[in-house]
Amino acid sequence: MSEERLTKPLIRRDDAPKAGDMDMRFMKTSDIFREATWEEAMEKAAGGLKKISDERGGGALAGFGSAKGSNEEAYLFQKFIRQGFGTNNVDHCTRLCHASSVAALLEGVGSGAVSAPFTDSMKSDCMIVIGARPAQNHPVAATYLKQAAKKGKKLIIMDPRVKI
Repeated sequence: MSEERLTKPLIRRDDAPKAGDMDMRFMKTSDIFREATWEEAMEKAAGGLKKISDERGGGALAGFGSAKGSNEEAYLFQKFIRQGFGTNNVDHCTRLCHASSVAALLEGVGSGAVSAPFTDSMKSDCMIVIGARPAQNHPVAATYLKQAAKKGKKLIIMDPRVKI
């Protein structure tokens, strides 16, 4: 497990600055946040959402779903946002971060759907990962790639962040 992984809830300290462009990678977490109980953190989060809803209406809130959930979880999520927040402002990460891959798949193979499941990595001779960090961003998918590589499948990683 990464040392950067959170294991307890954190709440922003009252004296801590807040900026959307803040880079916290080299800061101590305690400079910005303090530890809290789960009850306090949930109350703070729910209270913030309720305050926005009470002051500005449900349309001031939105839900942004994750591709890591199942279809059933995505359905429940959008239902929760629509019923719980009273808004249709619900979206999913695949519309934004996967838009370029969908366009490429449509042009290249005639379908915007994924062409093979991660489990097919065990059936392949060679896997190529281009400009992605599956171990950090898609840990479940990464397990399939790692297992295939351990069994002798060739894994080629093309990372534009690495200088040669």
